[in-house]
Amino acid sequence: MPSVEQSSEFEPSEFEAGEFEASGFEASGFRSREFSDVVRDLTTSDASSVAKENDLRTRYGPYWARVLCDVASAQPKSIKKFPALAQSDSVCWATTRSIQQATSWQVAMMKAKWLGDRKVYDLCCGCGGDACAIATRGDVVAVDRDRLLVEFAQANLRRLAPSHSAIVQHGDVEKISLPSDVAVHIDPDRRTIENQSSTRTVSADHFQPSWSFVRRLMLAQPSTIVKVAPATQVQDDEVSQAMHRCWISLSGSVREQVLLAGESIEVAGLKRGSCSAISISADGASHRFEPRCQEVGGVKYASKPLVWLIDPDAAVRAAMLTEAFARQHELAVLGQFSGFLTSDASSLPSDVRAMAITGEVLWIGSADDRKLRRELRAHDWFPQTIKCRGVQQDPAQLVRRYRECGSHPVTLWIGKQGKRVYAAITDEVSAIRPSDDRLGS
Repeated sequence: MPSVEQSSEFEPSEFEAGEFEASGFEASGFRSREFSDVVRDLTTSDASSVAKENDLRTRYGPYWARVLCDVASAQPKSIKKFPALAQSDSVCWATTRSIQQATSWQVAMMKAKWLGDRKVYDLCCGCGGDACAIATRGDVVAVDRDRLLVEFAQANLRRLAPSHSAIVQHGDVEKISLPSDVAVHIDPDRRTIENQSSTRTVSADHFQPSWSFVRRLMLAQPSTIVKVAPATQVQDDEVSQAMHRCWISLSGSVREQVLLAGESIEVAGLKRGSCSAISISADGASHRFEPRCQEVGGVKYASKPLVWLIDPDAAVRAAMLTEAFARQHELAVLGQFSGFLTSDASSLPSDVRAMAITGEVLWIGSADDRKLRRELRAHDWFPQTIKCRGVQQDPAQLVRRYRECGSHPVTLWIGKQGKRVYAAITDEVSAIRPSDDRLGS
């Protein structure tokens, strides 16, 4: 069992209540062992949600009744992000909102490696997703201003962390006396309160804690990683020159952008003042694309799909590196950079297949519905996957429309070249995700 302590090393500041407003007394009434049995019962009981909550109100009061029902409803998503808890039949302590914000284990483990061997302060730790990963490689101090999430992080660390020291603190991260020799991971709150409702923001000006506090960490601490939204822009020349920006996708979906500063850049094998895209598969294997410093020659354009169709990974797209990806791998652009790429090579290099969905072209033609049906039926094809770029089409609806055309699965690509909408059929798309040992090894 790991050593997990809850510290009151500093006085918590006044703060706006989170999704579950609680007095110190209510939050301190958390009983993980007893409440774990309650949550398991809630997830398996056939009773109505109203009946369940009424029963809990009688037993534990209205506050804990709401919290426990919310934790139970969050379990399916929680177990996906923390599969180790499912293996041990444990409850993941997280609310629906906090698990939405928590880092998936695959991404958290990669970032933990980047932080090296130093003691780490995980600021704005939430329910402890990153802290649990960090604790697998050394000591961690997890801090959050939400009393309930501090209790949850402590319970999750007990279950998931090994026998390293893990201290959980409640308070305002801006008032911590931070040692000068520690690494920092911080996930600033990216929500603003408007008209009594919480909305997400991509502006660093609305970070809580403030951007001025975050930038001080990046410039002063020996190693810092900041988790931000994929669309967040950093308008700060001094920090931009000192940091590396990295967009991370998991199973083809962009999860976060991270700002690395100090030693974390070197540990990750990245470069200061630049950006990169990293793709991680469900098993944790990863690969990256980082543009070369010197690029020679322009981008090629094609008037129609060639031998291969290529759709760069979502992290490449989010990082606005599609042009650099096409140039570096000598791929041609179909239409605009928001569209597909194509190549006439006999085979694609592994670096392309690792960071893109690719398919070898079997047919090219019009996107006209009747012509597509005729072609699919003539070859006994049905589009198991449909990819659309630059057109107003619903891929899910098209899959249903063409499912009865044949029995052999293919991929249908629909894109735009100038004013013309084209269609292409390829073999089943492939997305190879080889492990890249450079990533924090």
